[in-house]
Amino acid sequence: MMEMVMCRSCGKFTTAVMEDGEWVPVAAECPECGETTFKDIHEDHTIETDDD
Repeated sequence: MMEMVMCRSCGKFTTAVMEDGEWVPVAAECPECGETTFKDIHEDHTIETDDD
């Protein structure tokens, strides 16, 4: 199952997959601006992909 998550910086959408009960973006960075913070628009939840 796939879903879309929104980049918190530029608003572009990218695909995400369900892993361990949470949506995880397929790409670690937004393909448009390189940001690593996304928003699950259905759950109003922020997703961070940067481990730093």
